[in-house]
Amino acid sequence: MRLVHRLRATPLTLLAAALLPAASPAQDFHGLSNSISAEYDIRAFREGVAMMANPALEAGRRAVLENDLAPEEIAMHSLHGRGELGFERDPAVSEEVHAALVESIAPAGSQARDSLREALHGGEVWDGFTELLASAGYDSGNFADVMTAWYVISWEVVNDRDAGLTPEGIAAVNDRIVAILCVDPHIAALTPAELQQAAEAMGLLATLAGIARARMEARGQEQELSRLREGLHGAILDTGVDLAGLVLTPDGFVEHR
Repeated sequence: MRLVHRLRATPLTLLAAALLPAASPAQDFHGLSNSISAEYDIRAFREGVAMMANPALEAGRRAVLENDLAPEEIAMHSLHGRGELGFERDPAVSEEVHAALVESIAPAGSQARDSLREALHGGEVWDGFTELLASAGYDSGNFADVMTAWYVISWEVVNDRDAGLTPEGIAAVNDRIVAILCVDPHIAALTPAELQQAAEAMGLLATLAGIARARMEARGQEQELSRLREGLHGAILDTGVDLAGLVLTPDGFVEHR
């Protein structure tokens, strides 16, 4: 996706700085990074993925793994269908997503939970995600753009790769996701709240995984980083997508031969 220009300028190992605005020492999210480093596990990812709605996850699996649309159809939907995939954010739905992520990631009564809650409810994490997409001409209010970021960032974390080295591959993934979402009647049947919940869960969880990876790499926390990758990989594997078995090529994701 066109997000690549920002990713190439800012490798994911520096994603925390790219996503979060400059902050004073008292606001630099030490609690958030500590929460992610200590508490991210497969349970946290699975609970986050559970908020993404089965039709959305099935459409994502189809877009990532199956090339069952003709190139002409993909091109047509990418050009004309993108505007059909926008969604409005209802603050009440956002609060539900935030509360569920806090509950799954951070232990009750901990300072880490308070820091994570503040970062989510205050909007810093979503705003950072929005800025990252907007800097490349993408929109965090567009479901296809959010889903693309979810799979690409997750693939980078799981495989310790930089998708920015294959810009045409990211664009191909995005085009295919747009097309699949446009033709899938189950996506059209989602309520606005279900679509928003799925999108926000994808955007926030991808952002938090990227922040976790950056902080762990900076601190040399190899054991925690391995657990992060295993947890994210396992949660997405449950939806039928084996990110560890995929390579990002100029034509998008393809399975290892």
